[in-house]
Amino acid sequence: DDYAREFAAIMDALHARIGGGPFDVLGYHTGSSFALALANLPGARVRRVVLVSRADFSPEERRERLERLDLDFPLKPDGSHVAAQWNLIGKGVDPRLGTEWRHQSLTENLRSGRRIWWAYNAVHRRDLRGALGQLRQPALIINPQDDLWDKTRAIAAAHPRFAYAELPGAGHGVFHAERGKTSRLIREFLDAAG
Repeated sequence: DDYAREFAAIMDALHARIGGGPFDVLGYHTGSSFALALANLPGARVRRVVLVSRADFSPEERRERLERLDLDFPLKPDGSHVAAQWNLIGKGVDPRLGTEWRHQSLTENLRSGRRIWWAYNAVHRRDLRGALGQLRQPALIINPQDDLWDKTRAIAAAHPRFAYAELPGAGHGVFHAERGKTSRLIREFLDAAG
C-alpha cells in the first residue's frame, strides 16, 4: 500500500507537470499485488490493469507462507546464499531462456540484500482475492505456466468479467521467451475500445 501511494503521487506529479490522462498498469508475479493496490487507491487514474501470474492464496496459505519467511536472510561469508538464490530462480524458469537471463534475474533478486523478504511479506499480508474483487477497471490476466499456473487459473475462473489468456509451456521469463505473444496480448487489450 505504501509503494502504491508513492507511485500514485509520482503519477500525480507527472500529470501536473506534463498533463495526460489516466495510465495503465502492469504487474508481474509479486508486482501484480502492487498493481492491484495502485488501481484500487481512491482517486488513482488507472485506466486498465494487466496482471501476469496472479497469486490466489487462501488465508491459511498466506499465514503459512508468512511463517516460513526468512526474516533475517543471512548473507553468508562463503556465498552459499547466492547459490541458494540461483537454484531458486532455476525452478520454473522458461526452458528456452539461457544462463544470461538467469544471471540477470539473480542480480535483481540480490539487489535488496537482507530485505529480500519484504515484498513477499507485503504480498502475503494482503487479501489478494478481495483486492481483485474490488477492482473497477477492466483487467487482463495472463497466465504463463510457472509456479502460479494453477493459482492464476483459479483466480481468473472466480472473476470471469476479466479477460484471460493462458501461455502454456512458458515459465518465468515469459516477457523474454514469449515476447511476441505477450506484447500482442497486452497491446490488443490496452488498445480495445471501452
